[in-house]
Amino acid sequence: MPKNSGPKKAKKRAHLKRNLVFFCSCCAAAVLLFLTSVNLKSLSSTKVLGAEDIQRENPSEEISFWEDFLAKSPTYFDGWVELSYLMDSLGNKEAAGVALDKAQEINPNSDKLEELRNLLGK
Repeated sequence: MPKNSGPKKAKKRAHLKRNLVFFCSCCAAAVLLFLTSVNLKSLSSTKVLGAEDIQRENPSEEISFWEDFLAKSPTYFDGWVELSYLMDSLGNKEAAGVALDKAQEINPNSDKLEELRNLLGK
């Protein structure tokens, strides 16, 4: 055996350890970047907790829901706005106007009302 094999082995181990630490750091950074990008994609979703995607296949069922709901909670602004949109989608401009008036009583300065007024031609 050569006399100086001990220091060479120590250098080789130190170099291997340094390379292993560098490799593990790169892998950890790659995993973090991947997880961050996946998380950012999920944040860009417009889903609301507990809400399902509403498909307007049967607006009359939704109208019934909102009418029942608003009978119990008549000061719920967004409900009146939604009811007005639904009534307008069925072509019932008079009922849409009544719902708009109720919403306007609750929150007369809302930006949603301006959109709704334009839609209804008021």
